[in-house]
Amino acid sequence: MTYEDVRHAHTRWSRSIAAISRSFSTVEDDTLREFLGDHFNHLSQQVRDHGDGYTLRGVPRRIKDITAAEDVVLILGRCPGLGGGSVFDPYEPLTGVDFWAPALRSTVRIPGVGERQLRFLIWQDRSTVHGEDSGRARRNERLLRSEIEGLGALIDSQAAEARRLLVAWANWMNGLSPRRQFVVVTHTGDPLGESGIAELAGLTSPPIRMCLWGRGNQRRGITDMVMRSIESRP
Repeated sequence: MTYEDVRHAHTRWSRSIAAISRSFSTVEDDTLREFLGDHFNHLSQQVRDHGDGYTLRGVPRRIKDITAAEDVVLILGRCPGLGGGSVFDPYEPLTGVDFWAPALRSTVRIPGVGERQLRFLIWQDRSTVHGEDSGRARRNERLLRSEIEGLGALIDSQAAEARRLLVAWANWMNGLSPRRQFVVVTHTGDPLGESGIAELAGLTSPPIRMCLWGRGNQRRGITDMVMRSIESRP
């Protein structure tokens, strides 16, 4: 695929994001209170401004920033966490999200390779809506889909556009010379083939599998694992 394929996919995805955002602008306070709970006062304006229900997060707002990153790291998540530091803007870099920032470095120096710029993305399709855990995230998604007219179709549409964007992006990177790396990181129990983006398996090397959730999680080691993966690939 060409740069134009990536640009077109990014435009379509951005339009789907804008449609979701608009759908939240007039949502009732009672719905947001049920959704956000104790975080209503702190987070409700963010939700009104940006909405929720995005499968893919961390994509640059500008297409030229897609071409600037040398390597892409896609983390397979489960749901966006709900807490005081939650970020609802889907364009916000993961390095700006409190939950991920300590584990991620956007610039790395790899022996024998040199300095590389990394772009971190996260794909979350068990639930696209924030929640304190996976069960409550799915409950929150059901709530928002039922209370906001047309939201369910918009969430499904943006998931399809996000999938197309990832495939176009990975294909384009594979055609560059020197080739840029598209690295996938999964939780030990979450294989790529069950993620809803199984087609990426043919465009990337075998995923890095590590413990991302629960006790003993290895999140702080993500960047080092990615560095070793890039160093070992041709």
